[in-house]
Amino acid sequence: MYKSFFQNIATEQGGTFLYQDQDTSIGGGIRLPKVQYLLKIPVGDTEINIIHITGKEFSGHISMKLPKQPESHTFELTTNSHIKSLFIGKSKRFNINSDCAQMTEFLRNNSHIAILKEIAQEDSFQPIITGTNEDDHYMLIAKYHLEFDNWNSPVLPLMDLFKELHTRFVDINERFANDVTISMGS
Repeated sequence: MYKSFFQNIATEQGGTFLYQDQDTSIGGGIRLPKVQYLLKIPVGDTEINIIHITGKEFSGHISMKLPKQPESHTFELTTNSHIKSLFIGKSKRFNINSDCAQMTEFLRNNSHIAILKEIAQEDSFQPIITGTNEDDHYMLIAKYHLEFDNWNSPVLPLMDLFKELHTRFVDINERFANDVTISMGS
């Protein structure tokens, strides 16, 4: 079921899917399974990398590398635990931290974040999503555990969120730069 889910996304998105199933020895003749699902989805001049690992660990990691961005694009989205949500209310399930009010507002009103919030309210999905400059590039990263019922459910909304951020940060900036060049050349 999980394998076909990733294969279908790869086919639909023109991406690449790799699957690895191996046992890891932990000593004393005991072996733990380690299953890795790796999906690479092309987006413009870059790609979204999606890795789900089950067996020895249950983790999800989604990343995309973009050109360096202004510091105002830096953000962190964290999740309040279910217990904390009982006291502060489910509407406050995600915490968004950014020095830029526009970035905070964009994330707060984003339809893909709304879907992720629904998943978090229904299950124990607790992502940490960050956008930061690192050396000469900007990294979008989502990390989460897979210890909940439908651990494939956040893949598509996260992928769509990353695509939307790519459009917002790269495509729009390139169009703006081209418009400035054209208007200056006329």
